[in-house]
Amino acid sequence: KTKAVRERFIQKFSLPIKKELDQQGFKYQLKARTKGIPSIYRKTQEKGVDFEEIFDVFAIRIILDSKDEKADCWKVYSIVTDFYIPNPERLRDWISYPKQNGYESLHTTVMSPTGKWVEVQIRSKRMDEIAEKGLAAHYKYKESNSEESKFDRWIAEVRELLENPDLNAMDFVNEFKLNLFNDEIYVFTPRGELRVLPTGSTILDF
Repeated sequence: KTKAVRERFIQKFSLPIKKELDQQGFKYQLKARTKGIPSIYRKTQEKGVDFEEIFDVFAIRIILDSKDEKADCWKVYSIVTDFYIPNPERLRDWISYPKQNGYESLHTTVMSPTGKWVEVQIRSKRMDEIAEKGLAAHYKYKESNSEESKFDRWIAEVRELLENPDLNAMDFVNEFKLNLFNDEIYVFTPRGELRVLPTGSTILDF
């Protein structure tokens, strides 16, 4: 079916959840996506599964602006499952037990009224930062705004390079050096805190 039809479906699916989140006073961002055809095909080949066994063709992600992260994520889970029936075998609680790489999120798969499975991911802003940018992102919550902007710019430039289809491996390395290390270097402390220093800094400067 057309992309427009799929997008209409996911918007309609999200509507009652958004209304209830607004009513209960949650601060949140809701992102919706439909899995692309090449991605679906790749999953059937790599995992050896049939199309019917792919549960994340449709997905929404709810990102909460919350200090009581764990409790609020479960409250939102409760809201979602009030509207849609969850598949008990598809619940993934990576909030109580984060993955080894630091990934934290609550995943469930629910059945829509039209018989389509929809994956729902629920996480806080902090969890989303770590999921999108890696564990180094946690330092943002401890540092000043000026440091934040440098880190964001660094990540954005890396992503831009990675998404450039015209670069080969050597070009990528050269571009990486030119774009990211021409005026600053990035050093982690033994406690995992990031320090940004001018190029040519010594251990004494650090």
